[in-house]
Amino acid sequence: CSERCRTIDLGAWLDGKYVIESDDPFIDSEI
Repeated sequence: CSERCRTIDLGAWLDGKYVIESDDPFIDSEI
């Protein structure tokens, strides 16, 4: 897979991570 494809995979992984962490009051207050 190309580097660009790997970046997309990483982006999708981070999206899932942020969705989970968005439930954290600390992160919500930071936004």
